[in-house]
Amino acid sequence: MQDLSELPGQRRLRVVTESPARLAGKAWAFRHAVERDATMRFGRLARRLERIGTPAPLVKMAEQASKDESKHMGYCGELAEKYGAPLLEEPLVPSEIAPSELRPRQRVLYELAATCVAETESTHMLLTLLGGAKKGAMRALLREFSRDEVTHARMGWAVLASHKSSDDLSFLATWIPYMLATTAGDSFAPHQRGSEDPSLFDHGVLPFSVRKQVFVQALEDVIFPGLEALGVDSAPSRAWLTKALGG
Repeated sequence: MQDLSELPGQRRLRVVTESPARLAGKAWAFRHAVERDATMRFGRLARRLERIGTPAPLVKMAEQASKDESKHMGYCGELAEKYGAPLLEEPLVPSEIAPSELRPRQRVLYELAATCVAETESTHMLLTLLGGAKKGAMRALLREFSRDEVTHARMGWAVLASHKSSDDLSFLATWIPYMLATTAGDSFAPHQRGSEDPSLFDHGVLPFSVRKQVFVQALEDVIFPGLEALGVDSAPSRAWLTKALGG
């Protein structure tokens, strides 16, 4: 906390600034919760994919993704502890993220599409962090994370592709903007601000503005084209992005 000198006739101002290490602690504690949720979510998704007739090798990949996320959760917990950040309280059962208006089979496909978006964005984030981090131990960890996330993203896209002939995926066009708004809307809110300290890279954290740039790049380079290849109109999602960017 920094005190600014009091000027005649004015109140003393106190500006609160958080160190990169403190911000990193909060980030890794949050990621621990995210990875714990992902561990349970992939396990549940594997069972649901089996029920809707997804090829067995892809179901196995979802099961392995659950194990990978459990491993990631352990790493995140260790780093949060290293930075002195308390872990967040987490639910024992992952929430249902698909809109209730969808039919049961569509809800599974919606959650699968959300996995594609999340894992693709996570891959871009990790590769960007890897490009900016200089410390060997952090680089090694980010490299391991990124290898797993690439596999998870490919699995998600492969599962959607496997259902292209048996399921009409076009319904996702209406719902992807909702998905983006509920998962990344805070990154685009005008009032949201975060630290831009470049030393955050060495703590495994992206500066605030870079985080938004990475998300936009993932959408434009991979997610929108990937949806279009599956017969899902990306126009509503592109319109959401244009509006979110102030266009």
